[in-house]
Amino acid sequence: MTPERSSATPPGPARRRPRWAALAAIPVGVVVVVLIVVLAVSKQAGDSADSNLVGKAAPGLTGKLLDSASGKVTSTSFDLPAQPGKWVVVNFFASWCVPCRDEAPELKKWAEAHEAAGDGELVQIVYQESPSDSARFFRDNGGSSWPVVVGDTGNLSLDWGVAKVPETFLVDPSGRIVLKVIAPVTQAWLDRQIAEFQQAAG
Repeated sequence: MTPERSSATPPGPARRRPRWAALAAIPVGVVVVVLIVVLAVSKQAGDSADSNLVGKAAPGLTGKLLDSASGKVTSTSFDLPAQPGKWVVVNFFASWCVPCRDEAPELKKWAEAHEAAGDGELVQIVYQESPSDSARFFRDNGGSSWPVVVGDTGNLSLDWGVAKVPETFLVDPSGRIVLKVIAPVTQAWLDRQIAEFQQAAG
């Protein structure tokens, strides 16, 4: 009895991919790598954002200040318009925000350098956090010599169009917002932006 043959055709030897197909894949791979690099760069520190506040006078910014040593809210208040002639970095943050913690050392370096030079000031606004948690954050990170606005800051967030943290605004010496940033910033990046605006202004 002759055994039945399978209707399936046995696989033949593997067919080699044409050389042109391999060469054609190279440009595609290059494009993919370039896109990955562009996307990575776009998320680096200092990613500027559109805002209808840019080019306009900064909204009012007043509030009670945090004593980072004691964790108490002081009777002292901060008033942004009372900072004429200085560059002001307005930073909305919270200690539960990981990117905020990442940028904290850079903001501290910027604040201390410009405080010593007398040409700039950092002011931070606590976003959806208790003063005690903010105070603990500053105690763990070497304190703060700059104003930290606490308390009911919800209206400030609305006035400045803040939806998440960190968000940072650069206010020029005339009180006009020139830049909004929605990513962690560095001291070098902030100083570079200030230098560019100063150069453009002549």
